Amino acid sequence: MFRGGSPLVIVYTIIQEKLYSAKKGQGAYCNSEEISVSGQTELKKALVFSEFGSHRDPKKLEIKFGNMYNIIMKSHGIRAQGSAALDLCGVACGQADAFVEYGIHVWDIAAGILIATEAGATVMDPNNGGKLDMMNRRILCASSRSLAHQLRSQIKSQEFIPD
Repeated sequence: MFRGGSPLVIVYTIIQEKLYSAKKGQGAYCNSEEISVSGQTELKKALVFSEFGSHRDPKKLEIKFGNMYNIIMKSHGIRAQGSAALDLCGVACGQADAFVEYGIHVWDIAAGILIATEAGATVMDPNNGGKLDMMNRRILCASSRSLAHQLRSQIKSQEFIPD
C-alpha cells in the first residue's frame, strides 16, 4: 500500500473498526481500501460535520451556535461525531461533505488533514479562505473548493489565541 519517504499518519476508531491512513503523495485509505471525497459542490445538498468544542465563553458559544444555525438552514444537515480527526476522515471517505471548526488544536487535526487532502479534500482557513495555518485553531475542510467557499460564506469568523 505505501512505500518509503514521508511519514505514515493514521486515525483509528475502535468502535467502527476503521483504520484511516495516508502518506503525502500516496493517497488515503480506510482498512487498506483507497478512499476519496464525495465531490459534493452544493451546500444545500451537503452534510456538514462540526463540533461544539470545550470553550464555554458565552460570546464564543453565541457565534458557534449562530454558525451552526446558518449551516443547518442552508445545508442538508449538520452532525457531530465527537472527534475532529474522525470528522476529517469522514469527509475523506465521503461519509460527510464538509467539516468546520473553531477553537481546535493542532493535535486534533494534523493526521486528519493529510488523510482528507490525500483523498481530494480542499482545506482552508475559514476566516479568509486562504492557506490553513494549523496553529490558528480553525479549519474548514470540504469535498470541493466550491462547497468550501459556500460554507465559508455562511459562518462568522472567530479568533482564538494560539496555545
